[in-house]
Amino acid sequence: MKKFLTAFFVYTALALADGGLTLYNTPDLEYEGNPLVSRLGLGWAGLIISNLAFLALLFFICRFAFYKYQTFVADVPDMKAYISQMFYNRPDRFKWFFYKLPENRKPALAAFCFAIYFGILAGRVTVVSEWIAVTLGADMDGYFNFCSAFLFGRFDIAVSVLVAIVMLFVWFVIEYKKSRKTVERRETESTTDE
Repeated sequence: MKKFLTAFFVYTALALADGGLTLYNTPDLEYEGNPLVSRLGLGWAGLIISNLAFLALLFFICRFAFYKYQTFVADVPDMKAYISQMFYNRPDRFKWFFYKLPENRKPALAAFCFAIYFGILAGRVTVVSEWIAVTLGADMDGYFNFCSAFLFGRFDIAVSVLVAIVMLFVWFVIEYKKSRKTVERRETESTTDE
């Protein structure tokens, strides 16, 4: 429960910092990157409502990734077999991971939620860092030229995607290690009982 609440409040604090820095640096939202504002012109009301809706969604993402999900335990020889067993009930079908939807939805949802949380957290840190640099009067021309190479000029989105991919792998490692510990503990208990 503590991890879930910590994860949620860390992101909420960053969202509030982003909002405060946005208000300070561009009260007319001229430099706001949110497409609801920059492309659709929804203004502060649209920005606030979209952030509140996203926080509600994030609450459930954090809850599932850090609290509700219970580690899938499988006695398999390696992480590839673990992923395959966890998603498809077959330890010999790791290649399915790259093109087939998982049969077991809970582990897939937990992995996705974990990766997405850290991805969007990294994206928000990037945006807050940009606003802090702007607030401090840093020369951002070179940085913004660099950012223009990314989709919609949004470096934060690229950071989010990259971090989410890395954290998906991290989730697999963490869950595999938990599974191995549980299997080893059960084996130890069963030999002790005999």
